[in-house]
Amino acid sequence: MRLGTVLAAAVLAVSASGVIVRGLGHVDPVVIAWWRCAGSAALMLPLARGFRGRDLAGMVLAGLFLALHFVAWFASLHTTSILHSTLLVTLTPVWVGLVDRFWFRTDPGRPFWIGVGVAVPGVVLMATGVGETATWWGDLLALVAGWLSGAYVLTGRVVRRGVDMGTYGAVVPLVAGLALTPVLWHRGLELGGHAPWTWSLLAACVLGPQLVGHNGINWALRYLPAPTVSSLLLLEPVGATLLGGLVFAEWPEPQEVAGA
Repeated sequence: MRLGTVLAAAVLAVSASGVIVRGLGHVDPVVIAWWRCAGSAALMLPLARGFRGRDLAGMVLAGLFLALHFVAWFASLHTTSILHSTLLVTLTPVWVGLVDRFWFRTDPGRPFWIGVGVAVPGVVLMATGVGETATWWGDLLALVAGWLSGAYVLTGRVVRRGVDMGTYGAVVPLVAGLALTPVLWHRGLELGGHAPWTWSLLAACVLGPQLVGHNGINWALRYLPAPTVSSLLLLEPVGATLLGGLVFAEWPEPQEVAGA
């Protein structure tokens, strides 16, 4: 019951991410990613404990994947439709399952291959029906973000075997924020000076999708296989699209719905 509750809350939280980031369309994706990582790290830091030196390398790698994933995905949400972006980024279980099969020599099972057979034609159908708010460039960014998310999940699966949730939830986003800081300096991006509404959206991005969503998923990785956990994220596009339609009147075209 506890595991199911955490996963349900995590899926609901990450479903809101697309709409929140779209509402921050006037803020650079790197700035959004930095605040999401830094805010989450600050809130989780009191829960952090000690960790073994050999686990640090894994958490650093996970943090780098997380930083790149956020920047690519947030840029995608600024340049393509919410449906396209969330659907392509949540193809993560496909990439995780393929890596498990061909790298770790673990068969993800028949349901996985059936899912791949359904997902790939659906994505092709959706992509050929680009709507008014969708772009090829934004779709490509979302696809790359999905690959990076898969790398993040696979890394987290290994590291979480020996690291508690509080430590992992603090160190990984801290690394991601530190990795993004030189990019902010190089591009001359400002972290402050936002309007109250912008600050509220940035806070919502930290508290919902990151604190509840990502941390809930990472917690579940200790008890469930990575393909199983990541497959639950396939529910995210449904919630994200409904929210996008209600908030921004961004309803998908019939062909996009069929592909999804």
